[in-house]
Amino acid sequence: MFGFFKKKDQKEQNNIVQEEKVDKDALEKRLSQVVEKLSSVTDDEELAKLYEEKGLIEADLDLVDEAIQSLEKSLDLKVSIGDGYKRLLNLYNKKRAQAAKSGDDDAINYYINKFDEMKAVAKKGTLSK
Repeated sequence: MFGFFKKKDQKEQNNIVQEEKVDKDALEKRLSQVVEKLSSVTDDEELAKLYEEKGLIEADLDLVDEAIQSLEKSLDLKVSIGDGYKRLLNLYNKKRAQAAKSGDDDAINYYINKFDEMKAVAKKGTLSK
């Protein structure tokens, strides 16, 4: 009647895969544009925005370690509690969960400490406004 439990047909599944590939290609293109811009910008505030954008794109492409580096660099340049901050917390949590799953106590502690650092960033960001 409603088709809740029907399998998606092959054509529909192929369309979904194609859309994901197009999105990935667009993200990779945007990432290369941002990286190119980074080499020509000297203003810290603009650099922070570009590193945040770079990190968000890398996170969308599931380049977790690269995304963490870019988002941390953005926060080093300019404290901001925006999308980059939230995504960085999410990535730290993801890495902590991976460490817990593999039983790596040092990595677990590392990412717990990163969470504590992020709390300090949040306090600093809200107090400076």
